[in-house]
Amino acid sequence: MSNTDWERVRREAELDLPIPYDSEDGPYDPNDAEATKRFFANGVSRGSQQRAAGTGSVRLDLDNAVLEHFRGQGDDWRERIGETLKQYVEQQRLAKAS
Repeated sequence: MSNTDWERVRREAELDLPIPYDSEDGPYDPNDAEATKRFFANGVSRGSQQRAAGTGSVRLDLDNAVLEHFRGQGDDWRERIGETLKQYVEQQRLAKAS
């Protein structure tokens, strides 16, 4: 059984109010029809970003200071974390080889 107040949902839908949005909420403003169309035309969702060949997906808990550091440098923060880890692995491989 649902606890959703469907009557309220219908009433609010009829009001056609803008969806509350902040640039930190996601990759596009859902109130901007063109931005929404471009986003879905690319076939990318926030939960399943397109991945380059040879990459995998993992859920990882990181320290807040680490997240703030990488997020503060731009939207490609996930890629930069991956690149930083890749560089670390290469340094470790080279250290073992010498």
